[in-house]
Amino acid sequence: MCIRDRYRHGASLRTNDPDQPLLKFRVSGSVLTTLGFDQDVLMFPKIWPGKSQTREMLLFSETCDEFEVVEGVISNPRFDWSIEQVPVEELPLRTKFAYAVSITAPGHLPRGRFEEELTLTVKKPGAEEKGELEKISLSVQGYTAKRLTIFGKELSSDGTVDFGVVTASKGKVSKMFLRINDEEKQIVLNEAQVTPGYLKVEVEPQNLEKCHTTLTISIPPYSPHGTFTADTAGRIRLEFDHPRIKELDLQIHAVILPVAQGNL
Repeated sequence: MCIRDRYRHGASLRTNDPDQPLLKFRVSGSVLTTLGFDQDVLMFPKIWPGKSQTREMLLFSETCDEFEVVEGVISNPRFDWSIEQVPVEELPLRTKFAYAVSITAPGHLPRGRFEEELTLTVKKPGAEEKGELEKISLSVQGYTAKRLTIFGKELSSDGTVDFGVVTASKGKVSKMFLRINDEEKQIVLNEAQVTPGYLKVEVEPQNLEKCHTTLTISIPPYSPHGTFTADTAGRIRLEFDHPRIKELDLQIHAVILPVAQGNL
């Protein structure tokens, strides 16, 4: 398989001709693609849970007037794929023959990054006589979003809510937002398990149209002093009444200073 690319080369020759002691040669051109995809990787930047997504690329040739895809296999059977010949009038410049290849990623993949592979078996003209078939593969990559994402000023990427230094007489409140990336937009808090036990938790719908819910965590005024970091971090487990989103675990970091004697 050739790769579509341009090339440019040069050479210089020294001669014994006093009128032309140096000869310079320049060669440039393009490599024609025998068989290839118009993308190195078919990328699904973000798939929202419950929403399938389709991407398309071209399988093309700049040297063959036609070819046939006789078989195709994708590494994950939950993905669908299809091909359709591109009409001659819609072919890109220099392309002699092409198929539009569509791949559909399902909306119920496990969250996180994925990488699959589509392998096509292609028969070019004259392949019957030679007994030759060619295989070509394409990497299919992407990312499936979480069904529940959380945003907040005090929230770090590892799921820790950092209150910093808290004056016990004042307490502190951290307000965050939950985004529901699911067909069922409403989420109801069944139970909150908190350590230390004086932490207060509230979950309230804010904007169902934008799938936003408010999560408020409070260290009430005059809470007992203590240090909650690393091995002594506080913990919150929220259990929800939702068909697919069942729980959320957070760590709490805080240094709660004792109330000064004069402020009692």
